[in-house]
Amino acid sequence: MQIVSGQIIGLLQNLGLNGKSHEKQIPEAILCSPKDVIAAFLRGLYEGDGSVEKSGKSLMRVTLTSNSAEMLRQTQVVMLRFGIAASLFCDASHGRKTFRLCITGKENLEKFADKIGFFSTVKRKSLETVVSEFSGVALSKTDFVPHLSNFVRANAFAENSWLK
Repeated sequence: MQIVSGQIIGLLQNLGLNGKSHEKQIPEAILCSPKDVIAAFLRGLYEGDGSVEKSGKSLMRVTLTSNSAEMLRQTQVVMLRFGIAASLFCDASHGRKTFRLCITGKENLEKFADKIGFFSTVKRKSLETVVSEFSGVALSKTDFVPHLSNFVRANAFAENSWLK
């Protein structure tokens, strides 16, 4: 989309929406806004640059991709305001440095669906599918932390007869 109206361009610049893609940040006006305004901003951001990813039964996530690490760091902090934890990753494939903010885990995905969500029906349905199919089992049943049980039993302060 191309905007040619001087008034609209001025408004967007005053809001802080300018600069190169790797310099993008969340506008100060948005960061100081109430939660419903921030949620609407995030909904638009995720609608444009976000995706719902599902591969098999273990990879289920919502990802926001950008050339701006700073904008994704800001988004990560803002998402915590909604109780949603996300992880930031750098992807240097294809000779371009891009960054991804990934929301994983059933609880985080449910909160995203409930508090932020998507505008489009296609992405909303994809997210509903991922949340409904999420088993919560992503690790091997043989994964374990060595000596953890001994440590817990040795350091339990409260009634610990159930540990033994």
